[in-house]
Amino acid sequence: MNAKKILLFICIFLIVYNNIIGQISSFEKIEYASFDAISQKSKHTDPIRIGLYYSIDKTGLLTIRNDDDYHNTLTFNTYQLSSTQSEKINSIFNPAKHLKKYVIKRKLDDDEYFQGTYKYISIAYKNRTKDSLCFIVPFMSNDFQLIYHLLDSVYWADKKRLKKIQPFLIPQYFKNSVLSNYKKSKLPKKKPLPPFRLEDQQ
Repeated sequence: MNAKKILLFICIFLIVYNNIIGQISSFEKIEYASFDAISQKSKHTDPIRIGLYYSIDKTGLLTIRNDDDYHNTLTFNTYQLSSTQSEKINSIFNPAKHLKKYVIKRKLDDDEYFQGTYKYISIAYKNRTKDSLCFIVPFMSNDFQLIYHLLDSVYWADKKRLKKIQPFLIPQYFKNSVLSNYKKSKLPKKKPLPPFRLEDQQ
């Protein structure tokens, strides 16, 4: 292979590489949490409990802390997003559109019951702007929900791509940000499901 062909190959490689990196790095960092607000009557001293925490760097590498209260397990892993997953994330998480624009309603319908966990996402973009949102899934647009489900299901979707890492603590600045945004969010409190009555099924 002569020098011109080598140079051409390098140029093509750099163009492709830069396009790939550009697709997955409109942001510097994404941090995501699934959490519960703890009642003041509880024995817990923390006002929130973060069950699932992700951080995603600009190369699409997820760092995951999963405090699974139901199974009484605490695990730490990394997961490399595929280029397809990264493209989907960038279609929503980019500085051209604020996260709050994906909120399509502010109140639950009379027949809706919120029984899930609260979500929080914080994004630092490459242009040095930042955006964040505390939300519940029923309030969000369909395209946003697709990305939420992608993030929330990564831990269960492909165990072969998970790599165990050393334990780490959730950054205090992030916990403070979650709590602050939750207090300002005016999100609905969890409502108990209505009692089951046999006659309703007849």
